Amino acid sequence: MNKRITTLLIAVLAPLAFAESNHDAEPLWARLQAIDSMSAEFTQTVRGANDVLVQESQGQIAVRKPGFMRWTAQIPYQEEVVIDGQRIWFHDQDLEQVTVRDFHEDLRQLPAMIFTSDQKTLAAAFDVTRKDNEWFELVPHDKNHYIRKLSLRWHNEVPAELVIEDNLANRTHLRFVAVVLNGITNNELFVFIVPEGVNVLDQTGQPQP
Repeated sequence: MNKRITTLLIAVLAPLAFAESNHDAEPLWARLQAIDSMSAEFTQTVRGANDVLVQESQGQIAVRKPGFMRWTAQIPYQEEVVIDGQRIWFHDQDLEQVTVRDFHEDLRQLPAMIFTSDQKTLAAAFDVTRKDNEWFELVPHDKNHYIRKLSLRWHNEVPAELVIEDNLANRTHLRFVAVVLNGITNNELFVFIVPEGVNVLDQTGQPQP
């Protein structure tokens, strides 16, 4: 898996907990529940210790319940991640390589999938605090979790920012613009077609479609 993509994907989206007794979590769950699909343009910055800039990237993201995603980074590198409901396809265009993995093995490593998780899946991992009308803070119950804190900001009932802070002092900041909710009506966007001539590393043991 390409290290640049790893910055986005690594161990962020463990199932989130929205206990019914947590009143801070209820408005966040209601907003997530209302999303069937989302598409947006994004900018991503990653900062390490002492706020040193590690990476900047731009691209597009699309997600749809119950477990579909297409993430396309265009600047500074051309990379693509597609989840078709069964497999995760990592396409590094610079390396002309596609890596295929089983989707279930990687669910906990995909932060953008927060927008496609159902209430059953969002279970007993994070304590949710509502900071104000826009910001929600999610802290793992497991203090040994790779993620120290995840923050999600909404603007006019639309996801605007996702901030991931890990225990290695890294801070990944995703900003969403041109957000469209519930505009994707089928799964055609999430079908990955292997480009001709690329090297395929299939780690699923399943026949390719």
